[in-house]
Formats: sequence, C-alpha cells, structure tokens
Amino acid sequence: MPNGEGYGLQGKIYAHTRVMWRTQQRIEALKGDPIHFPAAYREWLEPIYSEDINESEPAWVVAGMEAFENETFTKKIKARQMLDWAEHPGFKDTESNERAVTRDGEMSVPLVAYVQTATGRQLLDGRVYEQLENFHQQEALALNQVNVPASWGHKLKLERDEFGRVWLESTINGGEMIINLKRQCLRYTQERGMEKDDEFID
Repeated sequence: MPNGEGYGLQGKIYAHTRVMWRTQQRIEALKGDPIHFPAAYREWLEPIYSEDINESEPAWVVAGMEAFENETFTKKIKARQMLDWAEHPGFKDTESNERAVTRDGEMSVPLVAYVQTATGRQLLDGRVYEQLENFHQQEALALNQVNVPASWGHKLKLERDEFGRVWLESTINGGEMIINLKRQCLRYTQERGMEKDDEFID
C-alpha cells in the first residue's frame, strides 16, 4: 500500500481516488488478515462506491476526486460533441480543417478561442467565462474548446494552462474569429471550424 499521497502509476490507470482510498482503508483495517471472496466483494462494493461522504477525507483525496469528476464530465461533453459533429457534413475533417477528436482527446491540443471584453473572456458561444459559476465554467470550456492536432502545438509553440488547454485571444472580423500568433494566423468559423493560414513563418 502507498505510504504517501496519491497512488502513482495505479492512480493514472484508475483515477477514481475516493474508491482507491476507501479500498485502502478496508485492507489496512484487516491488519494482515486474508481477504475472503466473494464475501468481501459483497460487503465492500456498496460502501466503497457510495456517493455519500460519511467520513473525513484527506485533502489529496478531495483534490483527486475533483480532477477525476472534471475529466469524466469533459469526456461526456466530448462524446456528445462528436455525435453532434457527425450529423453536420460541414464539420468533416480535412487536412486543412482537422477536428482531431481522438480517443479521450489523445494526441490533440484543446484550443479555447476568446474575445477579451470589459467583463471577461467571451467564448465561442457568447458566454463570458468569468461570469459563470465553477460548474458552468467547466461545461463552457468543454463545449467551446476546439481540439487540433498535437503537431499544431509543437509548430506554433503554444503554451498550455495547468489543465492542458491553450487560451488564444482573438478578434472578430466578418463572422470569423481571427487569432494572430507570432508564426501564423488561425481562423475559426462555425462552418469550417479552426483553420491555419497556408503561409507559415519560420
């Protein structure tokens, strides 16, 4: 059993921190006695997976659960987006307009284009990020981010925030969101998605 905070590699494979921690508590309570199956399975399953919190949890468990729930929520929103995009022929991928939605967002970079306003950062759907409550902020980011190939991030030297997203300030011009970077210009429209200008500055 781990002596410190978190579960290392096991925590990356199965990130439900609360379930891992509750299981650890029950194993430690045995003090070396054997676990008997299926009795243990029947007795442990419900309390370990219960959504009710009836005991004090370490701060790292609480933080781990917040990260797990945010990631789970984002995956659900992405799955919903993929179904929605599949119904719109204009959203099909091409070499110059690639959504890059892969399994769990692997090998892609999530871009969040916004327009800076007096009240905060206005997202693609018109909502202002800073004016939303925390839960709605996570929902808004999941719905408004545009996933592009990881190669874009390398070539354009995009900097990610602590959650791996790239925030890009943009301007509006004739229905397009234009993002001027040092090495290239990106453009976003609802019809074509995120595109790069052909010209690339080395």
